[in-house]
Order: sequence, then C-alpha cells, then structure tokens
Amino acid sequence: MLGQPKKAAASVLLLATLALGACGGGEDRPGSAGSASGSGSGSGSHAHETTLKTVPAAEATTTVDVVMRDFKFEMPTTVKAGKVLFRVKNEGPTEHEFVIMQGTKELAEVHGVDAGKSGELAVDIPAGRYTAKCLIGSGGGRHDNLGMVQNFTVE
Repeated sequence: MLGQPKKAAASVLLLATLALGACGGGEDRPGSAGSASGSGSGSGSHAHETTLKTVPAAEATTTVDVVMRDFKFEMPTTVKAGKVLFRVKNEGPTEHEFVIMQGTKELAEVHGVDAGKSGELAVDIPAGRYTAKCLIGSGGGRHDNLGMVQNFTVE
C-alpha cells in the first residue's frame, strides 16, 4: 500500500515537469535573434524556425529605426541589402514583436517587446521583398490581423 502514493506522487511530478517544459512561452526559440530589452511574455503562437543569419550589431552597415504602435509599424519601405541593424521601439500601450517574413516563413524576429521598451535585431539580409508583422495575439485578435503589417523591399 505504501508504494501506491509514492508512484502517484512521482507520476504527478513527472507530468508537472513535462507540462512546464511545454509551456516555455517561446523564450528559447531557435534563431529568434535580437535582444528585446523588455520582458518577453511569449504570447505569440507562431512557428519558431528562423533563417536570416544574425550578425553582431557592431558589424551592421545600415541602421533602420522601427517604431511599433497599436497596430502599425513606422519604418522605411526600402532598406539597403547587407548587414542591417533594426532598432525596434515599442511606443504602443501593449506588447509587440517585430517578425521579418517572406510569405509565411519567419526569417528573424525581436519578440516580446513590452510597452515603452526597445530591442535590436542585426541580420545579413539579401535583396528581396519582405514583410514585417506582429504575430502576438491579444483580446482583439492577432496584431497582424488588426493591421500590424508592413511590406518593405531590400535592394
């Protein structure tokens, strides 16, 4: 009889450990480049594979300032190809993220930037057409569906 409670407790502990590991909030996403200086809540529920090569910010030859607000990006629509530092500032009242995409594929991101905070993303980006999106969801729906989408061209 004494073995049953110990087995039950061990099973509950194992399940709790697995559940906590599965609910990591996306903080350890592979390739999620950049360092948002806010506390990321990981409320985005999108794919985690990213593919643009990150570079040290000091190696960037171009700097692009990006302002995030509810629900839009303010940034240039044309960017020079090469090593680019995206300086992202959240001037909205809610958490946002900056995800660079081509089609439905995520290429790089700064995720979980709290209101009033900033983050950076330095990448080697080739010529092409890209889209910046905020894939975080909140009470009114996912932010990209609320208009937080900006197309831009890298030349």
